[in-house]
Order: sequence, then C-alpha cells, then structure tokens
Amino acid sequence: MRSIDVRLHSISCEYNGFGGKIPVEGSISGSTYFRDPNNPADIRDTRVIYPFPNGPVKVSEDETVPIRMDRSVSFSLRTPVHDPSEFPDFLKMTVTLNHELGTQNWTFRNNDTFPLRREDPLLKTMAFSTPNLRVNLVFAFQMWVEGAV
Repeated sequence: MRSIDVRLHSISCEYNGFGGKIPVEGSISGSTYFRDPNNPADIRDTRVIYPFPNGPVKVSEDETVPIRMDRSVSFSLRTPVHDPSEFPDFLKMTVTLNHELGTQNWTFRNNDTFPLRREDPLLKTMAFSTPNLRVNLVFAFQMWVEGAV
C-alpha cells in the first residue's frame, strides 16, 4: 500500500480587478476510487484537505499567503501488482472556490510517483481565473510506501 500525503501549501493572487484583498474560500477534498474515478458509486473514502478553519484566506494582487496545516491529509492507494484489489487505484482531488472561480479536479493513479516523505515535496499549482480574478492554489505532495526504507 502507498500513502499519498497532500497539503495546501499556499494561495496567491496574480490579478485582482476588484482591488484590495479578496477573500478566498471554498471546498478542498480528496476521494479515493477503486477502479473508476468518474463513478461516484466507486468511492471508497472522502477526506477534507483544507477546511478553511479560520474563514476565508485574504490575498491581494501579487501576494502569496502561506498556509499552515498541522499535518498532511493521507490517502491510501493500492501498490500496483503487490496489493490485493480491496485497495483503491485512484485519488481524485476536487477544489471549488468562491467568486465564481469554479471547480477543478486532479486525478492520480496508484502508479504515479511523488517524492518520498524524507524528501522535499512536489509542489503543483492549480490555477483559477475569471475575467477579473486569477488565484493559484499550490499543493504539496509526498508519498510513503509500506515496507520502503
């Protein structure tokens, strides 16, 4: 079994046609799927990655706000070939943001690789934009494989 650790690393604003600080909030979660990440009936587990515990994150144009999470959220996936089929094959992250920024998804397979926990995390940016606003969420990913040293 492999665990994928996910955390929200930062929120930045590239462009804000409204001026001032913009409050960013929404829903950030991940779900594991057995074999079909597009079939809601195939979900094994869903977890909130970042619940905006102190309300919206306020960010100005050209500003990056680091996000402090006490710990990463871990999702367990089947290790190809080694694990029995009762473990899921997919992790699908879903992010929905306010200000009509919409919803985006990332889907990861059980054979995708990420840096191990003892290494620097992989940082991936999810960009959201409207004609008046562009916001980036940066996520940090690491992996742990059962039995690995």
